[in-house]
Amino acid sequence: MIINEELLYYVWQYKVFDHNNLTTITGDNVKILNYGIRNLSSGPDFSNVKIEINDIIWAGNMEIHVLSSDWKKHNHDADEAYKNVVLHVVYDNDKNHLPDNIPVIVLKDRIDKSLVEKFSGLMDATTWIPCENSIKKVDLSRFSLWSNKLTIERLAYKTHDIVSTESYKNGDWHQLLHERIARYFGTKDNSENFQVLASLIPYNLIRKISFDPWSIESVVFGCSGFLDEEAKDDYHQRLINEYNFQKTKLKLSSLRKVEWKNFGMFPSGQPTFRLAQFAAYLCQAENMFDQILSAQNISDITKLFNGQLSEYWNNHFRFGKETTAIKSNKLSASMIERITINAIVPVLFSYAQLREDDNLIDKCLSILDSITAEENTIIKKWKSLGLKPKTASEGQALLQLKHKYCDGKQCLKCNIGIEIIKNPKGF
Repeated sequence: MIINEELLYYVWQYKVFDHNNLTTITGDNVKILNYGIRNLSSGPDFSNVKIEINDIIWAGNMEIHVLSSDWKKHNHDADEAYKNVVLHVVYDNDKNHLPDNIPVIVLKDRIDKSLVEKFSGLMDATTWIPCENSIKKVDLSRFSLWSNKLTIERLAYKTHDIVSTESYKNGDWHQLLHERIARYFGTKDNSENFQVLASLIPYNLIRKISFDPWSIESVVFGCSGFLDEEAKDDYHQRLINEYNFQKTKLKLSSLRKVEWKNFGMFPSGQPTFRLAQFAAYLCQAENMFDQILSAQNISDITKLFNGQLSEYWNNHFRFGKETTAIKSNKLSASMIERITINAIVPVLFSYAQLREDDNLIDKCLSILDSITAEENTIIKKWKSLGLKPKTASEGQALLQLKHKYCDGKQCLKCNIGIEIIKNPKGF
């Protein structure tokens, strides 16, 4: 059986052990008057604990270990932070290195064996999620009560790389949004290139030429490296000529064409086609951050991505190669939703957190609620197990559940895991 401190934290916090005739290892009677508050930072495991031993009330901190000898193994005897510990709770007393003058309670024979067995089963599981063989027996209707918390956790996780950017540090929200949206115009293989491109043609530069779609398209293709070659046709040549003029005027630099990946992609995912769509978006992207702040749902956001592509892209995916396979050159609804979920909403959430704006945080959730749940391998697997998200908010919650709870076997921090472990009937 697996016993670790996480299990003992759960047992203590939720009081799931036999309290009858509770005594210390020296035989003193103990009453728990206050189980304390879990400490998630450094120092003793619980604070504000209050106990009564032999009619004397003690108040202070409490520490939990699997073995009593862990006290010295963890060097608590030499740590000033542990001087106010009034109770040491252990699973088993190995009778070595007991802390001086600190009462010790042993829980080994006070925890229901079925609880330990169910916990061990989850920890030993090798399935896609630890509870895969038992989750269908759980009442999942209450998952929705936890879903919003998971979604907010997911958004907070997505802001980690946002807050480290220069744009965030400089308070330049227009440029930050510009870079994040650009990133998700690219496929997985070209996302970094798109984000670098957004730094080469920053938002302030786009504002200077936003009145001229031709200038924007030439700058987008030129700075991406696709105009540093022999022209494939007249349209390509005209872009090259325009970019050479803009390059000198605006002092532009560029990526190299060879850095872009296109092998194995669908025609609509080709970098040149995506860059043409990005240029069309930029033509109407002035004050985009302010427009996003005003948006209430996915319908409002979709209207911001209705830029017109040049006619050339009605029958081209690449320069010089005509095709009849293009049904529409506009961004698909699923692409706009992808950009909203992964770029727009996380930037809004970062802004809301910085301003401590709860109303804006609620709007982030509302926007996600207006989007149908995305389809990917993880969501498909959750559906097969009975959790079927209807909205992007619920989908993000399930991604958070899988990556941050299930993959790390954090079952005692998961509402579903706790339901399985505490169920008296077993699963």
